[in-house]
Amino acid sequence: MNLSQGEIDDLRDAFRLFDKENTQSILLKDVRDALRSIASEVDQSKKGNSNLQRLLYNSSSFPEDKTLTMDEFVELVTKPDPNDRRSEIQKVFDLFDEGRKGHINVQDLRNASTGLGEAMEEDELHEMIERTSSDGRVYLEDFERIMAKKLFS
Repeated sequence: MNLSQGEIDDLRDAFRLFDKENTQSILLKDVRDALRSIASEVDQSKKGNSNLQRLLYNSSSFPEDKTLTMDEFVELVTKPDPNDRRSEIQKVFDLFDEGRKGHINVQDLRNASTGLGEAMEEDELHEMIERTSSDGRVYLEDFERIMAKKLFS
């Protein structure tokens, strides 16, 4: 997984939250407990989160008393899920498809653009959807077609 320097800095900050005594190591048990707590809250909100499940899966191969260095923590967090059989295009689509409803709408685009610091005009967002869809929703098949055009044209 390619991470920006900002993302790596964020992971190091997260590591430091667990390393309260500044020992340069943390217990995997503490990380796992935090992940389980967050996953439980997410499940109760009915939103689900495959990234949390991936982290829990990745951490399951280590014993509870394992300590992690900062580098090991970053590796654990960024290691891909071997059970994730989705295509790369599907993974990108899922990043836009908030709530896993099976399509991307104007609100999803608005949230993505805002999250990226690119506030787009409302008419631009609508035009992006309308170029692809007649019902205001871009489905995975539409998204794959768009990506194929961009990749091969």
